[in-house]
Formats: sequence, structure tokens, C-alpha cells
Amino acid sequence: MKKKLLSLCLTLLMMLTLMVPSLAVPDDNQMPSLSGSSEYVEIPQLHTGGILADGAELEEEPEIPLFASTVYSAKSQADAAKYIRQEIKSFTDTIRVSIPTSAISADDRFHFVEDTYYLAFEHTGDPAEGDYLRLNTNGFSCNFSVNSGGRVSYEIMPNYLQTPEQEALVSSKVDQLMDMFGFTSSTTDYEKVRAINDYLAQNIVYTSKDTDLPEVHTTYSALIEKDTVCQGYASSFYRLALASGLKARCVIGVGNGGDHGWNIVCVDGKWYYTDPTWDAESFQKGYAYPFFLRGSKSGEFPNHTPNVKSDGTAVKYPPEELSLVSTNSYVHPLTIVSQPQDLYVKVGENKSTGVYAIGNGNLSFEWHYTLPGGQQGVITDYATISSGTITEENRSVMNGTKFYCIITDSAGKQVITDTVTLHVVDSGASLAGYTLSFDGDIAVNFYMELSDAVINANTAYMHFTIPGETVKQKDVPLSQAKANTFTVNGEKVTYYKFTAGVAAKDMTQDIHAEFYLAPGNKVIDTKYKVKYYADYIQNNPANYSASAIAMVQAMLNYGGYAQKNFNYHTNEPANIDLADISLPNVKLGSTYAYSKSGSVTGVSYKGSKLVLRTNTLIWHYLQITSGSLSDYTFKVDGKTVTPTSASSMGDGWYKVEIGGVPASSLDHFYKLEVTRKNTGENLTVNYCVYSNIKSITDAPSGYTNASVDMMKALYVYGEKTKAYFGK
Repeated sequence: MKKKLLSLCLTLLMMLTLMVPSLAVPDDNQMPSLSGSSEYVEIPQLHTGGILADGAELEEEPEIPLFASTVYSAKSQADAAKYIRQEIKSFTDTIRVSIPTSAISADDRFHFVEDTYYLAFEHTGDPAEGDYLRLNTNGFSCNFSVNSGGRVSYEIMPNYLQTPEQEALVSSKVDQLMDMFGFTSSTTDYEKVRAINDYLAQNIVYTSKDTDLPEVHTTYSALIEKDTVCQGYASSFYRLALASGLKARCVIGVGNGGDHGWNIVCVDGKWYYTDPTWDAESFQKGYAYPFFLRGSKSGEFPNHTPNVKSDGTAVKYPPEELSLVSTNSYVHPLTIVSQPQDLYVKVGENKSTGVYAIGNGNLSFEWHYTLPGGQQGVITDYATISSGTITEENRSVMNGTKFYCIITDSAGKQVITDTVTLHVVDSGASLAGYTLSFDGDIAVNFYMELSDAVINANTAYMHFTIPGETVKQKDVPLSQAKANTFTVNGEKVTYYKFTAGVAAKDMTQDIHAEFYLAPGNKVIDTKYKVKYYADYIQNNPANYSASAIAMVQAMLNYGGYAQKNFNYHTNEPANIDLADISLPNVKLGSTYAYSKSGSVTGVSYKGSKLVLRTNTLIWHYLQITSGSLSDYTFKVDGKTVTPTSASSMGDGWYKVEIGGVPASSLDHFYKLEVTRKNTGENLTVNYCVYSNIKSITDAPSGYTNASVDMMKALYVYGEKTKAYFGK
């Protein structure tokens, strides 16, 4: 893919705009009723370190028996290697094995045990063996002795880079990702390798830590900490590829003059080079796939030399499949990865939009535009276009310009982008940023900086499109926005906060926010997710308290279990990135049981349920069997409320809603009182959200496992939120 500078009527600049697709997601999630590539550009040299140990660190010992404990008597070198492999997978500190090698010389015994040790890492096709094991260890030390029985006993101490606990988390993460990918028997090899490559590119960054630290070289550092070097990328690709049924290997060599690691993978019967490390860096800089499924022909996979280290020595035990790598790169199906977006440009600004695609060979781009006056034109060979600097003189010429792009690959295949529009908007409003609500709700706050003219006109409003099975539209006028004053660079700045909440299962879905100065005059168009900010909090622990991070992680875990319970967008669970998604065995005491006292002639309490929205609602159901609604008064915590009809539940049924229970108050009891006016009879129900959780966890057999797990996760979220607020 080429990216260059271009002109469109005025001076134009280049800027990549990534478009996040808007996905629609249930309005009310209710618990059951309860009785209670661009052209190649230079990539900075990537220091990797520790790709492969130079060899065994052998210590020659006197030829006398050394080992008091039991030694495994191997039948052959292959048998010894198999035993060593199983012991390495078990994280055995000292592996003791004897092999019939007494006839060889002392020097050869060193080489023999080294060969035997690395034979344990031979490629077996098991995702947790082969190259995965090799890249998550770093050499070994060894003692040996010659036994009188004609055998040599070896005591091998591997240098493990991961701990057993980290390995368990990696295995769990791999299982989660396989569920997220959702591969089936009809999924093609290309679709699998694209999904794995894209996940690594979009979610893992090349470490900013000291690359000499052993911990940054592991699969754990990549998949769990999302911060690694090429060794972590390569081993992660290998394990995920094999887990998905692909054939893949890890390759050790030199990249840009330094030790480097990458992969080869078999797609449709042919092997190709692929470098997830450099593709990740490319993706995060705004262009994609320069090192994805490349061939061995000169120039196809530049700056990669396999089977040699930067000191000029050969790599031990290179993958034999290297000889099978295709000469030519894979012929990628022409695909638009992201569409261009509408441009909203103020006078004095210059903004750009772009298309992001992958295809066969170098792609050509042909942008078609139509100016408001009807003049049409074509601009070719550019991935991005820009508005040019908008002035008062040219705004009428540019405002309303339409664009679309025809993309052509080297085989002549074409795809066409969406048509986008350039909008020249009045100044006076800008998006200052986002925050995540910390009042217990699940919501994103959009902060707007507004001019006095906008504030005084008081016609501005934010239009939210909120995800749900029924997508909700919501206008929030400026008069309802909360003004917040902050100190920025020593000056007081007032921002206006517009809040959009989502249900627990919608944390990974886009909230679409459009800010209008007046009807028809849109100046801001943006999308954001709860998970984006939650991830930011987790990734910046120095800026947040441990209790805040714990609360956010509990919120994401609750969201993931809610998605599973409602079978909603389970391919991108909110808790996918959490190291620990386990749930406690929740058993709430009698303190949280609901209570009912008194009675009222003509009114029957039928039960309660939870509704899981941005916060939690309690719905109490009552049936009036005599008289009418006006014969009774209804109060919640002393405040008069009016029930709404719930005729769908039965004749005479009504619903009393207790709305907006934040996560920090799930244990707060709400008092519902029903009084018959002419007799003074009174019915009282004391109920909290934990009452519902108690009912389900006390008698789980009446509910699905997913519902029980979701309630446990909601309880943990409530407890962590209480801790954050000091309750």
C-alpha cells in the first residue's frame, strides 16, 4: 500500500483515520422472576536478546556416581528426549536420566547431552511443545557421571523463563482466544492466520522495558502482559496457530542487523514467512501487513536472514520446513480493512481521511470527488485524502464535497469504499476527552470544550447512539450537561460532561456520540467504548489506585459473564484480557435475604427481578385483585411512586421500578410499602440486589450455569466498588 502527499484544490496533508465499526447490541437484560500494506519503510532495529541459548552450560564433574535419587533409565536417545520434554512441561527443576553412552568420549558426552536436550524440543504438532517450549526456556546446566552398569547419568537443570502459574494463565488465555476467534471446520487457513496476526498486531506492543530482562521474552509477556519482544510474538503466533489447526514454526535469524525471531506458516498447502513483531509495529503506525505471508524471493521479505545469528554463527536446529517456503508471497484477497470517515473541519483546520486495505501486490488508489458546485475529479495513487486548510473564502467551495475510492490490486481486482462527505463546521466546540464513570454506573463521559457563543446560544446538544439489541437514540441538551472546571497548564478550563451508559454486556460495543451546535449543524462525530477506558486504567497503574484497578477489572469480568449469559457478542468478551476471570463460591448470609411483612386486602406481592442496564434496576411485581390502582398508595423509601401496568404478566399485574442502583449500593435495602387507603392495611417488602444474588446462589439448580456465574461476577463487582468508595 502506498501513502504519499497529495493536493486537492488546496494544500493537502496526510493523516490516517481509523474507523471503528459500530455494532448494535438487549435493551433490557432481565433475570427470571423470583419468588424471593504501504510500501516498505525502514523499521528500527529491534533488540531481541535471548532468542535461543548459545548452548548448554556444561560443568565437567568427576566420573563417580552423583545422584542419590531415582534416575530415569532411557532405552535410547529418543526415549531420553521424550522424557526430558515431559519433565520440562512439568517445570521439573532437576531432570535425572541415564542413557547407554559409556562408550563415547568425555568430550562427546557434552555434545550428546546437548543434542538430546534440544531433541526434546522437536516439533511434535502439540501447541505446548516444540518451538513453544524452546522459546520459553533459555539453555540449561548439567552434571554427568559414568555408572558401572555401562550407562551415563545426566542431571539437567533447565533455565525456565516462565513459571508454572504463568503457563497456566497462558493456557487459559489461549482457550479464551480460540473461543473468541470462533474458528469452525469451514474457516479457511487464510482467515485463521489473519485473525491471529491481527490480534497480535492490535493488542500487543513491543516492550519499552529493558530487553535484557528474561521476563519480556516469554509468551506470558505477550498474551497476558501484552508487552514483549519478538520472541514473545513468535512463540505466541506459533502456539495460537497450532491450537487453531494450522502448521507453523518459529524461525531464528537476523533482522535489520540484530538477532530476531519470526514465523513460517502453511496456508493452503504452501509455506510463507510472516513476522508478527514488525507487522504489529507497522499496524500501530498506521499501515498494515508489509511482513504478512511473504515469499522467499529477493525483496519479498526484506531485512530477514534466517538460520544465522548476528555474531555470524549458525543457528542450531533450524526448522526443516524452511526449505518449503514459497518463492512468491501469498496472493491476498483484496479487502478493505477500514473505511474512510466523514471529515468535520473547522475554518483554519486541515483534516484527512484514509482507506486501509490489503491485497495482491502494490495497491493503487483512485479517489473520485464531487464538489458542491458539481465539478468532478479524480486523484490517483494515494491512500489518504485531506480537506486542505479551510478558510472563510473557500468554505462554500469545499463544504459538502463527496469522496469515494476505487482500490485496484496487481491482478486488476477492485473494491470501492463508502462515500464520505467533507463538512465545514463552525468553530466553538471541541472534544476534550473521555472518562469512565466512577459513580458505580457503567458509562462513558464525553467532555466538550465550548465557546461562550455556543453556551449562550444554548441550542447545542449531544446525540448518542447507544448499543443494544434495540439500538437506542438519546439527545442530551447542553442544559443537562454538567459543567466541570479543571486546571490545565495552570489555567482554569471548564468542560461540559455528556454521559452515556451501557448495559454490562455492551462494554465492548461502540457508543456513537454526535455533537450538534443546532439541529443539522453537526461538528463532532466520534465513537468510544467502555472497554477502551477500562483498559487505559489497567495499563497505567501509576495513575490509579489499586482499588480503582480492582473495581475496573471486576466490572470487565462482570461484563464478560453477562455477555456469556445473554449469548451476546461472545466473540469479544469484556474480560478477554484479564489474567484471572475465576469466580468465588458466593454464599451470602441471611442478612441479605428479602423480607415481607403485613398484608393488604386485594394486593398480592408476586416477586421481583433484576434488570441489568448501565446500573441495576429492581422490578417488584404486584397483582391487584380487587378495587383499582387508585385505592392504594405506593412508596419506596418513603417517596410516593406510581406503578406501571404489567399486563403482559397477567390480569391486574403492576410493576414498581426501583431504578438506578449503582454498583456501590447493591447491598442497600429498598423499602417498598403498599397501603390500602380506606383501611390503612400495609404490606412492606425490604429488598436489595444482593437479595436476588442470594436467591440464585442458594438454589442454583433452578438457573443456568451462565446465570449463576453472572450473578457471582455482579457480586464481586459490587464488593470491589464498595471498597473503592470506602463503604
